Amino acid sequence: MKACPVLKKFVEVGRAKIAYIDEGNGSPIIFIHGYPTSSFLWRKVIGRLSSKYRCCAPDLLGLGDTRVSLEEDYSMPSQAEMIRGFMDALKIDTATIIAHDQGGACGEIFAARHPDRVDNFILTNCVAYDNWPVPRVKLRMRLAKFPITAWISESYWLMKLFNRSKFGLKVSVYDKSRITDEVISEYLRPIYTTRERKRRFRRFLLSGDCRYTMEIADELRRFDKPTMIVWAAEDRYLPVSWGKKLYDEIQGARRFEIIPFAGHLLPEERPEELAKLIIDFLSGKT
Repeated sequence: MKACPVLKKFVEVGRAKIAYIDEGNGSPIIFIHGYPTSSFLWRKVIGRLSSKYRCCAPDLLGLGDTRVSLEEDYSMPSQAEMIRGFMDALKIDTATIIAHDQGGACGEIFAARHPDRVDNFILTNCVAYDNWPVPRVKLRMRLAKFPITAWISESYWLMKLFNRSKFGLKVSVYDKSRITDEVISEYLRPIYTTRERKRRFRRFLLSGDCRYTMEIADELRRFDKPTMIVWAAEDRYLPVSWGKKLYDEIQGARRFEIIPFAGHLLPEERPEELAKLIIDFLSGKT
């Protein structure tokens, strides 16, 4: 299975041109990525599910190859409305929603506000309640606020060197061999290779705020559609306790799975196990 690139399509949603992966046939699944990734994160999972399901993975506003004005709202409520518009544009009435990292905030808001559009809900190592931003991201936000320091986090070459080190993306996995130079380049390409991409990424980064997930926390607790929580045990940013909290509090939560020896970027590192859990859950296996 090729690592990259992935073939993306484009669809207009409001005033944005959303880049997305669309593979397979069958009941639809919408995959939502987080920070600082793109739909590329889901390619290995999609490769294992597309024979059974229609797998659609959009790039969020400000990330990936999605084209959107800098004047638009990049907050998580706006991202959730983009998902609704994306489904409308693809003529998808209801779908399974699967979300990771900051995409979890987007998915949670979507599920809370549009439960009638959700068939099943799966969250993995994601933002929830008041657990965002984590200290590492908070530092990036501080650097991005001021032009005198923003250049540090906007330099493609500095970021490439940093992410090739043990302190970069490799912190997000247990098995460091999963993060190759090819994979690093594809994660960085959409957010660092042009001035416009850097500016969109900065808007996304600075829009992060836990108040949005706190505002819908009660509605999320009442969400009663079939829900599964899957958590990588070695996540250095979002520990397993957050997954357990989601499982304990979401009314529709039916299954809680912990994958050992895996880090935050679970779809990148352990796609085989994650895909199998998804298939089992959607087919009704316990």
